[in-house]
Amino acid sequence: MKIIVRLLSAALVAAAALLATGCGGGDSGPPPAPTTVRNGLERGDVEFLHGMAAQQEQSAEIAGLAAERATDQRVRELAVALRADRGPETDRITALLDRFGERADTTVAGSGQLALLGPGRIAGVASAAGPEFDGQWLDLVIEHHGRAVALAQSELAAGIDAETQALARDIVAARQAGITAAQALRG
Repeated sequence: MKIIVRLLSAALVAAAALLATGCGGGDSGPPPAPTTVRNGLERGDVEFLHGMAAQQEQSAEIAGLAAERATDQRVRELAVALRADRGPETDRITALLDRFGERADTTVAGSGQLALLGPGRIAGVASAAGPEFDGQWLDLVIEHHGRAVALAQSELAAGIDAETQALARDIVAARQAGITAAQALRG
């Protein structure tokens, strides 16, 4: 249903653009500014990138919790490693959004929202202490990474931009590795 709405919206935008330009073939000035919607299809790629930008921000918050509070050194080390892994991903997300003429927007709606945990979920883990915190934090990582995998898989199923799809494949691999590491520590 969303695809149909997007395609219809794109068709209306294209029709309005033709009417506004008089459907002429002459050079009427500078080319239009780059847009994130070409034929109504790249919008999903951009939504994925915005969702992942928000997910990255939340991931840094989650990693910070364990880096400061975990009692098990292995959990702390995982948090530090996960935080370090996000830097290059964030750079790629930002570069792709720049290419689409967009800025990272971490106040996502739509499909990107599904990749985020509610603030109450994170606060609940933050209120725990000791080994209980470590276990809840690992569960949080598994859930959060699972959401990133789901968002990336939706990009792989419906996205059209090759670079964005490559990022999605890399995110699936990295988050699956993070899930495996967290599950191993969870026991």
